[in-house]
Amino acid sequence: MAGSISFSVLPAWRDDVIVTITKVEARIGGAWVDYTGASVTEGGESNFASYAPGVGYVSAPGEWWCNVHLDALPPATPLPTQIRITVRVSEAVSSAEVYANIYGEEGAAGGGTELDLDTSPAVVTFDVERDFVGAPWQPSVELPIEVTVTRPVMDFVQIHAIVPAGSIIVTKIETEQAGEWTDRTGEPVVPAPWLGGLVEYGPDGYVFGDGTISGVPGITTLSPSHITGLRVTWYRPGPGVTIGFGVVARSGAHYSVGLVEEFVSSAGSSAAAPIVTMITGLDFTGLAVSDDEPIDGYIALPVSVSVSAPLASRVELPIRLQVAAPALIELPVQLQVAAHIAPPGAAPWPAAPGGAWRAVVVLGSADISAQLSGRVSVSHGDNQAAIAEFSMLPTAAPDLDLLVGRPVRIAFAAQANPVAHTIYTGVVDVAAIDINTGIVTCRCHDQLQERASNLSRAWIDAEVGGSWHVAIDGEPENSRDYLEQCIQSVPASYAIDPLGTFRVLPWRGAGLRHEMIAAADCVDGSLSLDMPRRGEMVTRVEVRSEYRYERLRARGALAQYQQPIAFYQPLISPSGAMVRSGKQMLMTAMVQGATDSIGGWILTGREIDHPPARNWNLGTGLDPYNWFITAAAAPSFALGFRAWFATRWTQTVTEDYTLTVVCTALEDRLGIPVSEQIGASLQAEFDGANWSSDASITPLAITDRTRFVGDRITAHQPAGAAPADRDALLRALLDRARTRIHASTRTGRAAFELPLRPDMWLDWHVTLESSRVRVAGKVAKVSHEMDIGSGAAITSAELVFGLPGNADAERVPWVLPATPHDSYSPPASAFSCEIGTFVGGGVSSAPWDDSAMIGFSTNYQQSGEESDAYEFYPHQLRVQAPALAAEDRDPRDLPVAAQYEIDIPTDLLEMM
Repeated sequence: MAGSISFSVLPAWRDDVIVTITKVEARIGGAWVDYTGASVTEGGESNFASYAPGVGYVSAPGEWWCNVHLDALPPATPLPTQIRITVRVSEAVSSAEVYANIYGEEGAAGGGTELDLDTSPAVVTFDVERDFVGAPWQPSVELPIEVTVTRPVMDFVQIHAIVPAGSIIVTKIETEQAGEWTDRTGEPVVPAPWLGGLVEYGPDGYVFGDGTISGVPGITTLSPSHITGLRVTWYRPGPGVTIGFGVVARSGAHYSVGLVEEFVSSAGSSAAAPIVTMITGLDFTGLAVSDDEPIDGYIALPVSVSVSAPLASRVELPIRLQVAAPALIELPVQLQVAAHIAPPGAAPWPAAPGGAWRAVVVLGSADISAQLSGRVSVSHGDNQAAIAEFSMLPTAAPDLDLLVGRPVRIAFAAQANPVAHTIYTGVVDVAAIDINTGIVTCRCHDQLQERASNLSRAWIDAEVGGSWHVAIDGEPENSRDYLEQCIQSVPASYAIDPLGTFRVLPWRGAGLRHEMIAAADCVDGSLSLDMPRRGEMVTRVEVRSEYRYERLRARGALAQYQQPIAFYQPLISPSGAMVRSGKQMLMTAMVQGATDSIGGWILTGREIDHPPARNWNLGTGLDPYNWFITAAAAPSFALGFRAWFATRWTQTVTEDYTLTVVCTALEDRLGIPVSEQIGASLQAEFDGANWSSDASITPLAITDRTRFVGDRITAHQPAGAAPADRDALLRALLDRARTRIHASTRTGRAAFELPLRPDMWLDWHVTLESSRVRVAGKVAKVSHEMDIGSGAAITSAELVFGLPGNADAERVPWVLPATPHDSYSPPASAFSCEIGTFVGGGVSSAPWDDSAMIGFSTNYQQSGEESDAYEFYPHQLRVQAPALAAEDRDPRDLPVAAQYEIDIPTDLLEMM
C-alpha cells in the first residue's frame, strides 16, 4: 500500500491483555505530525484494532497481538524521518514486542524493539531507514484496464469427417438454431482454406473419403443466433470402420471457435439404413486459438507509468477496449504525474521557481510549444464546453483550414520540470491569422455537445441516475437532450475534464476533492463574495400532473314482467253476474317485438312464460262460467317474461394530481412562500372505433349468451401509460421539484485568483478562509492563464454556495399518494328496465299518455268498447331501457392532493 504505516504490539504473546495505542505520529520536516484517528485498513491481517475517539486504537479481545494498519495517510515531502506511537496495556507485561513499518510502491522499511509495558502510556520511537528515502510515498497508481474481446466475425461453419479408408456418403445435414432444426443440405459451398479436402454436394449427397480430413464449409449462418446442434444422416458403402465427425466455426485466419467432435462406428449402415449422428451443445461465443499458429486477434497493452514526484493521491486510468474483429491492436498508455502535494501544514501547491511556468501545447501530434506567442488561456465551467485560446507564430505558411478540427492538448509545467500537468483536451474550433504579424490564434472547445450526443443512454442512467419520463419533455432528439433532461432531477452538473473524460459532478459530498485555500494564498484584491440572492430562491414547487385513461364499461340490465292468469280473467259473482270484464292478454309477439331491439342495448337472452292450456270455471257448480285457453292458442299468450340486455361504452377518467414540494425551513427564513409550478400529463390512447362498433371484440365482449346484471369495468392502461408509468412520471416531477428548490439557493458566489494551480478543476470543493469569512462550495468555474513571455500564470476560480448551515440533507424516497377512488355508485334502477301496467276501457281509466305510459297497456273487454264513455288504450308492450347517468357517462375528474416537506443541503458560510 502506498504511503501507509503499520504498528504491531505483541504483549508477551498473551491473549488476555488489551493493547491501546493512544497516539500515532510521524516526524516530517523537523516537526511531529499527529495522525491519530486515521482510518484502519485490514491490510491482510486478521487481528487489527478499531479506533475509538478519545481513546485510541484498541485491540480485539482474545487476541495475542494487535496490528494497526493506517492506509492513505496524508503524503509527506520530505519523507518522515521518524515515527512513534504512544501505547499502554491493560496489565503489566514484560518483554513486549513493538514493531513499525512504513510502506511504499517500491518497498517497505521497518524495525522493532522489546520493552516492558504497563497501564501507563509508553512512547516508542522508530527511525526510518535512510536507504528507504523516496520509496514509501510514491503514488498509488491503478490502471483498471478492461479489455473486451467480442466474438470475431466468423466466415463459415466447417463440418469435417475423418474417414480412415474408403468413403462415406452424407445424405442430409441439419442444424439447430433457437430450438428449431433446419435442413441445410445442398446449400452453396463456401470455399475455405486449410481443409484436407473440399467436399461438393452431388446427386447422392456429400462424399467424404480418401483417408483424409475433408469438410463441408457451407453453413454460414452464425449470427444473430449461432447454431447449437448438428445432425448428419450418412452411410458407408464398405466395411465398418469408426468415423469421426466434427463441427467448428472458422474465419479467414488461423483461429476457430467451439470445436466439438463425435466418433461413430459405420458398421451395418447402408443407403436404406443410414446412421443419424447428432452433435449437440455447440457454443460459438468463445474464442479458442491454437498454440502453434499465428493469431491475428492478438492484443498488446504496453502500459508505461512514470511518476516525477512524490504523490499520495491515487491516480486511476480506466480504459475499456472493445475488439469486434480480428486485428493486431496495441494501446500504449503513458501516465505522467507531475504535481507535488505538500505535507500537512505546508502550502497546498508548490510555486514554480520565481513563479515562472511554461506551456506545453500539442497540436495534432506536433509539439508547437516553441512557436507559442502572447497568452495561453483555458476556461472550464459546469454544464458548458471548456474553451481554450492560444497564439503561435508558425515556422511555415499555415493552412488554416487544416487547423480546424485538429486535436489540442494544453499542459502547464514549471520551467525547470520536464513533466507537465494537462489542463485541457479539445479541438481547434476557429483559426485566425493576423496579416501584419503572421501570428495565428486558435480558439478551441472540448466538443462537449458532440460528446454528449454520442453518450449511450445506459451510461447516462448509470452515471447521472436521477429520473426521466418522456411525458415531461418529449422524446429526446439525442443523448445530449436526454442528459439535459436527466440532470434536472439530481443535484449534479457535468463537464469534460482536462484529460477528455466525460464526468458527472455532484454538488457536494463524495466524488469531489476537498481543498482548503487561505486568503493569504490569493492574489491581493481578487477575493469577492456575493451572498445567495433572495429574489431567486424558490421555497415550494407545485407539481401538477394529469393521468388520463379510458374506462371500458359494460352494463347488464334486466327487463322482467309478470302477471297471474287471474289478472286477465273476468270476475264473476257467486250469483253468476259479471262483476268485472276480462282484459286483453299479453301476446308473445308483443314480448318479442318489444325486446328484440332497444336503442343502444343488445339483447343477450330472453325467457317467456306462457299460460297453461286448460279450462277455468269462474262461476259456480250450479251456474258455471267457463274460461279456457286451448293448446293451440297458449303459446301465443304470455303471462310474463325476462329479457337480459347489455351495452358498452367508454368513459374518460382523469386522475388530477397536485403535489406540493416545500422546504419549510427556507420558507421560514424568507418569511413568505415563493412558488413555482411544473407539470406534465400522461394519456393512455385508446382507438375505440372498432371496439365501440363491434360488441364481440374483447375486452368485455357481449354475445347472445352474455347474461349478467350490473357493471363490468376495466381500465385501458397499456404499457407506457400503465399505473407504474404514472408513478414514474410523478417521481420524476418530484425529483425535479426538489432539485429546483435546492438549485435556487445555490446563487452565492465566491471569486478569487491564485498563483497558478493547474490541478484545480470543477471537481474541487474548496473551503476559503480569510480573517472575516469562511465559505465552502464547489468550484463552478475555473480558468488558467499564462503569459508566454514572462512565464507568469494565474488561476481564477468561482465557488458556488447556498444558504449557511453546512449540513447534508437526505434525499428521502417519495411515498406517492394512493390511487384515487371514484366514490360514485349507481343505484339499482340503473340495471333494470321500466315496464308499467296500464288498463284502459274502464270507468276509472285515465286519459292515454303516450310519453308516460311505458310498459304493457291493455283494456277491459267491454261489450260497448266503442263507446266514448270509456278511454281505451293501445294494446301493446313497450320496454324502456335505463338511461346512463352523467356520472356513468361523462368524463370523471378524480383530484389528488399531497404535500411533501423536504430539507435541502446547506453550505459552510461563517462571518468572523
